[in-house]
Amino acid sequence: MRWRAALVAALLLAAPPAVARKPPVPVGTITLDLSDPQVTVTVEGVALRLRVALDGHGTIELNRAAVARLPISFGKAASAEVGRVELPGIAVPATMMLAGKAVPVALWSYGDCCAGVDGSIDAALLPFAEIRFERAGRGGGTGDSRSYALLRDEDHGMGVRETVTGRAVLVQFALDRPETLATAAAGAIVAAAHGGRFEGDYAPVLVAWGVSRPSRVIAFARPAHLAGFRFDRLRTRTGDFAGRDQLPSDPRQPDEIVVRRRHPPQHGWAAVSIGRDRLDRCDGLLFHPATLLLTLHCDAGG
Repeated sequence: MRWRAALVAALLLAAPPAVARKPPVPVGTITLDLSDPQVTVTVEGVALRLRVALDGHGTIELNRAAVARLPISFGKAASAEVGRVELPGIAVPATMMLAGKAVPVALWSYGDCCAGVDGSIDAALLPFAEIRFERAGRGGGTGDSRSYALLRDEDHGMGVRETVTGRAVLVQFALDRPETLATAAAGAIVAAAHGGRFEGDYAPVLVAWGVSRPSRVIAFARPAHLAGFRFDRLRTRTGDFAGRDQLPSDPRQPDEIVVRRRHPPQHGWAAVSIGRDRLDRCDGLLFHPATLLLTLHCDAGG
């Protein structure tokens, strides 16, 4: 979602006087269920149940039904790129009420984003000094500890930049994703560094806003480590954001014919969204919105 951070800032600056102008000073602690972290907020008197995201864009993203319930008018906004699919967007500035505090927010929608809730909210928008994600019955501070200072990526949301053989890869923590997923550029970079080759067949994978994209698993001759998690295999979006990077060659049987459709070049974006297949090994996470510092308490084998 190119230039989204600048558009969010402009949207809030242009907000009507009724919209809160300055975020409150974050204080206190909120504890959320790591298995499905949710908060209920109020916007224009309407209660919204939102899933908390650690890979957000500084906004609240809403399903169409939630947009329809709000007594405010959305305007046209920047489109979103989900692979090679472009989705038109709508947005509006608003005031969110949570824990008795008024928080200025930008509401966005490109369709339906989130199952079982009204939408999602960037964890950095919550007006608390610290956010604890704890797994029921397991506490939140056990397991090996490692911390990351997350960065706000202008186009793609929060994450930590790691280096793989001199190349930057954005690693994000996707609490709503069942399986870790890499863009084509990230898959190519990690494959080149760790002896990667394709394994198994192509399969569609849900990426965002109801859009599925083709993917395939890359198996590594030598294990890769991203954000402290070991990967012997990595599901990769084969047609999205490769840039100039080349995915592993795909040897076929001599009698097998493969027909590929040619697509125009697409800009490169090297990113890996770490999903529940790794994050479920963690007993707890601790996030500080003011500094974007994230601490993971996970099994040593993670």
